[in-house]
Amino acid sequence: MDTDPVDKPSEPVAPADAAEIKNPPTEGPPLVVSHIPPSPPDPPLSPNASQDNTPPWKKKLEIAAVIVAAGLLIINIFQLLATMDAADAALQAVRVARDARDDNDISGGDTVIQMKAQGRAMRRSAEATQQTVTQSQRALDASIEASRNDQRAWLAIVDMHIVKEPVVGEKFRVTYAVANTGKTPATDSTTKNQLFFEYTEPLRPDWMAIPGAGQAVLFPSTTSRNIPFELDAPRITQGVVEAYTKTLTKVFLRTRADYRDVFGKAHWSEVCFTHLFGDPADQWLACPIAGYIDPDPKTKAKQ
Repeated sequence: MDTDPVDKPSEPVAPADAAEIKNPPTEGPPLVVSHIPPSPPDPPLSPNASQDNTPPWKKKLEIAAVIVAAGLLIINIFQLLATMDAADAALQAVRVARDARDDNDISGGDTVIQMKAQGRAMRRSAEATQQTVTQSQRALDASIEASRNDQRAWLAIVDMHIVKEPVVGEKFRVTYAVANTGKTPATDSTTKNQLFFEYTEPLRPDWMAIPGAGQAVLFPSTTSRNIPFELDAPRITQGVVEAYTKTLTKVFLRTRADYRDVFGKAHWSEVCFTHLFGDPADQWLACPIAGYIDPDPKTKAKQ
């Protein structure tokens, strides 16, 4: 077995002579061999260290923002190309005018005609540029609107329920739920209601004159349940209860939800359902005109 070199090389020692060393070690300070422990291994990475906790709706908003930015870039490129074409046309017009001025063989009248022709060419180029910009802007607006409609919140009014069949002199209460079926949160959510015992579907009210109840934020795929609405006890008379229990009238519930999407745009949805005496408390049928949603801004509809 080899040993580390010292001042003088040592001769190999046979196993039989291991107990007897002929040449003693050279005098001097003893050799010190430092013992350095190995470096500790790197701690294992936590399985959760690389997890991305960003909400899906926020990721989709970031994707939509990238799409919008790309659309704006395309429009800027179109505008730049159109501007360059117009500049080339103007430069060409200047060159023609200069050549016409310096050319003695061309009369002054011919020069004016050529300059007018170049002016018309420049005007046509400018009009073409404006049309290109307008078309690009319309395409971008349509793309943004489609992206927002895909990503926005959509509120639905569901799960109507009668708490208790009407009793003379007692409050009559129903409950319902509001669900966000969209991909992003709905903010400033409020509801308005109409509750009637009628023979036929009542007319839509002036919703602007009815105050909204509650103000909440509804996240995607969540539902606000058991929202109550009731009629005061004095309105539940003997005649009202008798007509209802004889199925001469039905309970009509009309509800509207107002809210805003994450893009700041206001929306609303409205439904109408009816309940017949003897049916299960959670069995409601849609009215002949079941509901409405906020229309396109370019159309007019009663709100």
